[in-house]
Amino acid sequence: MEQIPYLAKVNLCWLIFSACYWLFFRKHTFFYLNRVFLLATLFLAVFVPAIQFSEPIYVLSQQAQNVSLNDSAVPLKVPLPSEFDWGILLILIYLAGLFVLFFKFLNGIFGLKKLIESSLCIPMEGFTLVLPATLPIKNSGSFSFLKYMVISPNDYANHFETVYNHEAVHIRQLHSIDILLVELLKIIFWFNPGIWLYKMALKETHEFLADEIARNKDEYATFLLSYAKHAPIRTISNQFFSSSLLKERIYMIYTNRSPQWMRGKYFLAVPLIVCMTLLFSVQAENVILPQKPASNLTKTEPLSPPVNTIVELKENVADLKNSVKAPTLLQEDGTSKASSNDSLPSITDSISELKQALAQDDLGKANRLLGETNRMIMNEKRRLFFQETELNLRTEAFRIQKEHVKSEVVIELANRVMAFSENALKSALASLKAMENEYDHIYRELRRKSDAQRAAKSKATQQEIINDLTNEGIVSDTNSISYRLHNMFMIVNGVEQPESVHQRYKAKYLQYTWIEWVYNWEGVSGHRVNGVRYDGK
Repeated sequence: MEQIPYLAKVNLCWLIFSACYWLFFRKHTFFYLNRVFLLATLFLAVFVPAIQFSEPIYVLSQQAQNVSLNDSAVPLKVPLPSEFDWGILLILIYLAGLFVLFFKFLNGIFGLKKLIESSLCIPMEGFTLVLPATLPIKNSGSFSFLKYMVISPNDYANHFETVYNHEAVHIRQLHSIDILLVELLKIIFWFNPGIWLYKMALKETHEFLADEIARNKDEYATFLLSYAKHAPIRTISNQFFSSSLLKERIYMIYTNRSPQWMRGKYFLAVPLIVCMTLLFSVQAENVILPQKPASNLTKTEPLSPPVNTIVELKENVADLKNSVKAPTLLQEDGTSKASSNDSLPSITDSISELKQALAQDDLGKANRLLGETNRMIMNEKRRLFFQETELNLRTEAFRIQKEHVKSEVVIELANRVMAFSENALKSALASLKAMENEYDHIYRELRRKSDAQRAAKSKATQQEIINDLTNEGIVSDTNSISYRLHNMFMIVNGVEQPESVHQRYKAKYLQYTWIEWVYNWEGVSGHRVNGVRYDGK
C-alpha cells in the first residue's frame, strides 16, 4: 500500500494545477499557451511526487535510562487478526476499473482501424482523407485521428469545406496525440478526478484552436447552432462537434483577443511548480549522531587497497587469454562474423519471398510482405545504431583506461576485441545498405505493377459498361459514346437515362456514393471522386 501516498500526491497536484488553469488562464485567448501549460503540468504532476530529495537533520542521541518493568504491571495485549483485508478489496476495485477502461480504449482503437480499412482512403497533403459509405454508430459525425480525417456522408454532402478545414487544424497541430496521452493516463488514474478535468480542458482548448480559422464569426456561430441538431457521439478522436462545448466555443468566437502583456501571467506557474516540488519531493531525514566522550574518539586511518589486487588481475587476464582464441573472433579470411542476435538473415529471407510473390504477380501478398520487410529493416537499423553508439562509448572508455593499464596482455586482448566489434558492425551496415537498395527497387516495381493493375481493371470496367449499354440498345455507335454514371443520375451521349436504368447500373458498378464512372466526359475517362479523376486515364 505504499503507492497510496504517491497516488494521493498526483491527485493533489492535478487538482491544484487544474484550479490554477481554470482561475487564471482559461478565459484568455492564448490557446497555444494554454495547451502547453496543460500538457506540461499533466506530466509534472506524475513525475514530481516520484522524485525524492532528502534533507539531513543532525540530532544528538541521548543515553537511554535503564528502566525495569514488572511483567505483571503491564498487561500483554495481542492484536486480533483482521477479519477482512480492505487493502485487497481496494486493489481489486482499482484493477477492475483499469481493465474496463483499457478494454474500452482498445475497442475504440480497433473500431477506428476497422472503419478506416473498410472505407475509401484518399492520400492528401500530410494526411489521409477517409470517406466511409456508412458509419458504424448512428448519428456519429466527422472526426480526425492522428493522420486520418474521417468525413461522414452527411458532412461530405452538406458542409464538406467547413468540416474539412476544421479537422485539418486538429491534424496539423497533433491534437490526437494529446488525447491519446490523456486516455492512457486516465486508464491508470481512472479514480482521479483531476485527470478528467484535464481531458475536458484539453478538448476544449483543441476546439478553440480549430475555431480560430473561422473567417466570418456570425456565419460560423450560426453553423454550429444548426449543426447541434445532429450532435455526434464522442470517441477517443477529435470530434468536429461536441454539444457540451457549444456555449464555450461560441463565447470564445466572439471574445476579443487578450492583450499581449497578459502573457506574463503564465510565469506565475513557475513558482507554483517549484512550491509543489519542494512540498512533495523534499523530505527531512533525521541523522542521529552518537554521543561519545572525547577520550574515546580514535583516529581512523584511510583504507588501503588489497595487496593482491594486481596479482589477481594478471591471473584473470592470463586465464582469459588462454581461453579466447583468434578463430573465435575472426574468420580465416580476416572478415568478421555477424552478430548472433542480428536480423539480417530474416530480412534476406523476407526479400526473397517478396521477390517471388512479385514474380508471380501476387500483389496482395507482395504488399503484405513489403510492410513486414520495412518493419524488419527499421528495427535492424535501430539495433545497429545502438550497437554503434555502444561501440563508440567502449572505444572512448578503453582509450582513457589504457593510459593506466601496464599489462601488454590486457591491451592486446582489448585491441582484438574492439577490432572484431568494429569489423562486425561495418559488415552488418554494408549488408543492410545493400538490402535497403534491393528493397527500394522492389518497392518501385510493386508500385508500377499495382498502378498497371488498377489501370487495367478500370479500363475493363469502362469497356464492360459500354458492352452493357450496347447490348441493351441504349447506344449503337461505340466510337462516339460518352457517359457519366453518378450516384444521383446517369447520362449517356448527353441524354439522362430513366431512374430504373440508373439504379441498375448504379447497383452494379458504383461501390461508394461519392465515386462516379465517366467515359469521354469533358475529356476524361475513368474512375472519379467528387469530379476529380481518381483512376484510369
